[in-house]
Amino acid sequence: MLTLTMHRDANADLECLFEEDPDAAAEIAVLIQEIAGSQELLEALSIPHHIDDKIDVGLFVTLQKRRLNVWRLKAGYLEAAWAKYRLIYAFDGPKGAYHVLSIMHRGQNYERDTTFIARLERAYNDLGLPQLPRY
Repeated sequence: MLTLTMHRDANADLECLFEEDPDAAAEIAVLIQEIAGSQELLEALSIPHHIDDKIDVGLFVTLQKRRLNVWRLKAGYLEAAWAKYRLIYAFDGPKGAYHVLSIMHRGQNYERDTTFIARLERAYNDLGLPQLPRY
């Protein structure tokens, strides 16, 4: 059975977002609960380029190259209040566990922001998540 949890950094991001953009924060909170309660949606989180009416899934290429199983999630429809944000999450395949690591504004270039990448690496390592195999 797949699971979804929030890392403390993502919880802090969501708390800040409730002050800055309460509508988007509320939609994100509901979406996270919906995903956590649906094995079908959880399965979609590890399918590269999966897009449906709710979500748009993609690899976090910079961290995947560093052997960290990190992904990004965008809104599948642009009318959503949360469409201007991304969820960054890790997947522990052996345990079937997803961990939301961050909630960030889509205007931020997450693939090139070294401070943000370092934060994600710390969270990934704090959780004791496995590295991807070398190819």
